[in-house]
Amino acid sequence: MTNTVASKVGQAQARILAMLLMTIRGTPFLFAGDEMGSEQVQIPPERIQDPFEKLMKGFDVGRDPERAPLRWDDTEGGGFTSGEPWLPLSRDRTRNIKAQQGDRNSLLNLYHELIALRREEPCLLQGEYLPRRAQNDVFSFGRRMNETEILVGLNIFRRTTALGVGRLRRPIVIDRPRLQAGKGSGTNPPEAERRSHRQNRSLSPPRSRRSGN
Repeated sequence: MTNTVASKVGQAQARILAMLLMTIRGTPFLFAGDEMGSEQVQIPPERIQDPFEKLMKGFDVGRDPERAPLRWDDTEGGGFTSGEPWLPLSRDRTRNIKAQQGDRNSLLNLYHELIALRREEPCLLQGEYLPRRAQNDVFSFGRRMNETEILVGLNIFRRTTALGVGRLRRPIVIDRPRLQAGKGSGTNPPEAERRSHRQNRSLSPPRSRRSGN
């Protein structure tokens, strides 16, 4: 069985994974519902559709829990149908597309910002990958293309920690913007930061793209 990301790692870590997915080298792939933190849906035995689960009952190999229709709103049919859906919808009516669209701190809007950042920064699409040694439970790496270098720091632990980043030019902080330019700055999970070596830019206060809670 393939669990949804949020069911496997939790809602907080799903945000970190989103930033990793959209900043590390490679082509990002999302399964339907990952962009809004959808979790596994309990499927009653009489509603099972997956052929593997029907053939091997009780082995939990079915894929129906992550194939359940997405909720587009908080109505009975979730904005998906006015009839009976082919699989049950999540009982959590609050986790739906409409609600997350209106919440600037939602996971859905975080994905929107990360996608916009990838489009804005060619370095994230074509830049080389620069590995870095992990510090204090912060997984970090760099991306570099021509005169632009992006530093990504992802706090994978459930506490505030520190990451030495040196001096940054025009930092951009995504999600809980508390990382300041300079060495040994404190970080709150999760976050990412950018530095640019373009000569016409000077050090300035962090410009936030906030999407955290």
